Amino acid sequence: MTSCDDSVVADLLQVETALIDEGCFLEIVSPRQQVAKVLSSAGLHARGDDCATPSDLSIIDHRLLGADGRVNRIAAAADALMHLVRPDMSNVQVVDPWDDSLKISTHHGFHQAFLSHFARVADDSSACGTAMRQRDLVTVTDVASSPIFVGTKALDVLTDAGVRAVESMPYFDLSDELVGVISMHHSTPGTRPKRDHMLLRLLAARLGALW
Repeated sequence: MTSCDDSVVADLLQVETALIDEGCFLEIVSPRQQVAKVLSSAGLHARGDDCATPSDLSIIDHRLLGADGRVNRIAAAADALMHLVRPDMSNVQVVDPWDDSLKISTHHGFHQAFLSHFARVADDSSACGTAMRQRDLVTVTDVASSPIFVGTKALDVLTDAGVRAVESMPYFDLSDELVGVISMHHSTPGTRPKRDHMLLRLLAARLGALW
């Protein structure tokens, strides 16, 4: 690719991420061959490839809009994540306004030791705490070698829970106030497909917008 192509691709990737964080999609219809080649090289695939689609968004909206109240809507978001991405474990946290800590509101697949340890998270010695501080998606491809967890009690808790990788995404209300974090956990290390991260971002955007 030329340097011009590189610049265009970088801009498109930023636009795509920004739109996903607003619960929307970037779609380029019938691109010319050279444009399609540039887009493909950047991972901006055609609909139906390894990316989230408008039908995924419809599923998310159907579940969230069909839930009455925040507690049920949070549970619906967790269910949608398990249905669309199928991580081994997941949880949704909310910010406690009394001390700005994260509290687990709902979860899938965790035992009591994990839930007790992460009952309240107030610092960045966890993926969710780091996501809260950075206000962006945090991905940990292997908890055993991550600077976030090495040398911490949290690593032992994660290992005992069978967690080897994790992604955490904060969600914000319409005033851009952070109101919680959605996390998905995996029993094997490694980088997850782009679609998984897109869906996590979409869920966070939609849940936050309905807060």
